[in-house]
Amino acid sequence: MFRIVVCDDNLVILEKTTRAIEKIMTDNNISGEIVCKASNTGAVDDYLKDHSANLFFIDIDLKSSENGYELARRIREADCLAYIVFITGHFEYALQAFKVKAFDFLTKPVVFEVLEQCLLRIEKDYKSILNQGGYDDKFIHIKAESCIFKVKLKDIIYIAKSGFKVNIYTANDQISCYDSLERFSSILNDQSFIRCHKSFIANASYISKIDFKSKELHFITGHKCYIGDKYKDYLRTETKYICI
Repeated sequence: MFRIVVCDDNLVILEKTTRAIEKIMTDNNISGEIVCKASNTGAVDDYLKDHSANLFFIDIDLKSSENGYELARRIREADCLAYIVFITGHFEYALQAFKVKAFDFLTKPVVFEVLEQCLLRIEKDYKSILNQGGYDDKFIHIKAESCIFKVKLKDIIYIAKSGFKVNIYTANDQISCYDSLERFSSILNDQSFIRCHKSFIANASYISKIDFKSKELHFITGHKCYIGDKYKDYLRTETKYICI
């Protein structure tokens, strides 16, 4: 699922770009949402302090104390995997796009079909990363503080939501990051992971017992998490485990 940020100091273009992105996602069944619309870099910085995003559409020539390139540079320093797309009327900025490894460079006025092709290529690239190798070889990248962790899916026992943070538990580690459980649920769909509670996602490969009486799900590692009432029927029909 894409968490999208759009930054442009021209409010008319900001709204037009936002509506175009939303229509493209709807028409092409692309999973995502625009989580932040901003007219300056400061607003984006403020949003990213407590939230995450993985796709950015940025106007380079912002009429503020700094341009969009400086924002993109900070984003790239914090996240080597984020998709950055520059939108500008100045082609001379194209060289700067390469310096921050931007995915694309779109010139204003942006043609709808060009923007659509850009989003489709991003989705294709994103899916190709998720589908690398078999289950044992697949991995996800998790941004936590100033680090990015590469975690194999088979090593994840369960994922828990706690406040604004998501905690990823493996046999030997716990990684905490500012993100949404919904994004992880989308990424891990059909990858042996099941939603057992509004605040928990479990790796079915590690489940040793499902106790409906105590509303607890037990793992072979000794960890446990809770079962939500609305997920009981799903667990009964979709799992083959003997319950006590």
